[in-house]
Amino acid sequence: MNDLGFALVKEAFIAEEVTYARTVAERCFDLEESSGSRDGHVLFLNAFERAPLESIADRFSKIVQAVVGDYFYVHSSIQKNKWSPWHKDTDGQEVAGHRFHYDEGFSMVQCAWYLQGNSLDKGGGLDILPGTHRDVSSPFVAFHLEHGGRPHTGLDLEVSSKKYGFVESTERDAVVFETKLSHRGSFGPGAQLVPKFLVIALFSKTLEHREQYLEFYKTLSQGDYL
Repeated sequence: MNDLGFALVKEAFIAEEVTYARTVAERCFDLEESSGSRDGHVLFLNAFERAPLESIADRFSKIVQAVVGDYFYVHSSIQKNKWSPWHKDTDGQEVAGHRFHYDEGFSMVQCAWYLQGNSLDKGGGLDILPGTHRDVSSPFVAFHLEHGGRPHTGLDLEVSSKKYGFVESTERDAVVFETKLSHRGSFGPGAQLVPKFLVIALFSKTLEHREQYLEFYKTLSQGDYL
């Protein structure tokens, strides 16, 4: 994973777990929507603490350990129909004035389980710019600070013109990637035809950076979550 910034873990889950996770995800969003949550259709935060996913949480930890070694769990979420444009998962903290991801020895990874296969037509997974985790600075942060928002279509198209990787994951695979890696949600012409679900958890190499991230995380609303 060191060269590319990500690893595709094939058949990390069995078919019955996919069915179970989708059922749990649908119930979570029914709960959010019935409670009047503004972003309930997009994010269900602190998923491992709030949903019956104990066995899944343990699997995530073991997957991360197999790929990068011993890392500390930070937080988790379930996402529904959330297609993010190109970004790094360190962008939010940098825009907020935090720079601990520039520290020597910093490493945080996401473990992502897309509950559907990724396809060029319908999306449902991840696109990446391989190797961009080696450059801590992010081109998206400057744009955000200048324009006060996430990257707009012009920047998204500019990045898309570069050579990027389409991660060919199935609903039974896991994707582990560095938070400093430039990536986006795969999107195609038929992307909105069926609901898309993602279970994702963040892990930190050090307890110090875990605590720093959690302090930043406390300041976020669901609408701010990157």
